[in-house]
Amino acid sequence: MAVHSYRILLWAMSLVTVHTISVNKQPDDKLVALNTSMISQLQEAEGHAYFKFAPKANRAFWYLVKEDMAFVLSAIHDTTAFDITLSTTGGNVALSTANIVMAYLHPSEDRIWVQYNYSGNIQLLVAKYRLDDFIKLVNTQALYQTTIFTAVKTADTAKVNDDTFAPDPHLYIALGANSYYTLDVFLLTNAHATPDIKIRFGAMAGAIIYWTYTFALAATPKTGIDSNPIGGTGVDKAGTIMGVVYTTNAVTLTFEWAQNVSDANASSILKGSWIKCVKL
Repeated sequence: MAVHSYRILLWAMSLVTVHTISVNKQPDDKLVALNTSMISQLQEAEGHAYFKFAPKANRAFWYLVKEDMAFVLSAIHDTTAFDITLSTTGGNVALSTANIVMAYLHPSEDRIWVQYNYSGNIQLLVAKYRLDDFIKLVNTQALYQTTIFTAVKTADTAKVNDDTFAPDPHLYIALGANSYYTLDVFLLTNAHATPDIKIRFGAMAGAIIYWTYTFALAATPKTGIDSNPIGGTGVDKAGTIMGVVYTTNAVTLTFEWAQNVSDANASSILKGSWIKCVKL
């Protein structure tokens, strides 16, 4: 009796594209993108991959595909589910990627079939995407766009006779709810010795922020609306900020600054300054 080894797979949602040979031992020849969170018991079968695919409770299929087990493993991305608005022939519909069962080619080259699990029932949608574009929409957004957030100053901002805190016009980031984020900021500044520059982060209902900084002065822990002056010398200076943000609500993180002392000499945050948050 032959002994087969297999892997039990546990991963978050993404789509993997395979060429099917058979489904439940019935001949099949189709290019299909499958939801990887519904795949388990991945096996090697004479150079091909063989696995169980369960699109809903009490319903499972065995897939034999042309790709080998190593390909299936390497093609799987560790992504998280998120909501998308899908353009279909019946209009735009909001879907959770976690419930997308599979996608495959429509006879029309510019469209695809999408199977979707809606409350335990599999629905068939005709979506207005190429298959490869749809896969990128699901996989790439989950990998990158929802985890790393950045903003950069594309122009200098100067203030004169202004010691009132206000958000910088470039340095702000929208953050999701119920998450931890790292905080990194790189600042280029220029200020006269009289006004200097003071900095802080704006108050956020539903978020806590702790941060510290490195300029000419010693670094000390700060919370959101705590502020700190940066000594001006009339020449360009660079500094960094690091910290952590915890959100319970969706918020906008804003970097705020002003002159420390209102003065006719300008205080400036320069282009090339940037802010970055990474979801933990």
